[in-house]
Amino acid sequence: MEPRRYVVAAIILKRRNWRDMDRFVTVFTRKFGKLSLLAKGSRKITSSRNAHIEPLRKSTLSVYKSHAGDMVTEAVTVQDYTGQSDLIRITKAYYLCELVDTLTAVGQAHEEVYDALVQALENVSTVDIDEYTHRFLIALGYLEEGKKLTHDRLIAYVESITERKLKTPKILSKIAG
Repeated sequence: MEPRRYVVAAIILKRRNWRDMDRFVTVFTRKFGKLSLLAKGSRKITSSRNAHIEPLRKSTLSVYKSHAGDMVTEAVTVQDYTGQSDLIRITKAYYLCELVDTLTAVGQAHEEVYDALVQALENVSTVDIDEYTHRFLIALGYLEEGKKLTHDRLIAYVESITERKLKTPKILSKIAG
């Protein structure tokens, strides 16, 4: 019988409000890949989980499996990648999270992508986002090893795969000048 509770380290990719006091968080884990988790009551002012399930954080999550889906019962921040006040660094970090979110499927583990994402977020000020985009695409099987694309072609290629426009490259180009 599979356990109903598990603990997992996860990068918080995004969140969205649901109903009055709840929130869905999309996370990326080393063991389970991308997951969509319900955090019941996390929008309450008194919620202890609220700060720990914000995007650009690496958190340890306690998750309960129910018939309605997986729910976060506890959360503790391990690493906060939003501590930088540099807008370019934060936008790069959001770009990396958006890329992983759009290119990966729910429930498919990609350890190489998880490790690359953690490494990129830890070194976001010096990271070459095109290099990491190439790494993600190669690890996920979308691009053959050794093939290099220019920045504009790379963004266009990712958008053709996902069939939607990425938001952060446009923002990054505006603030980077």
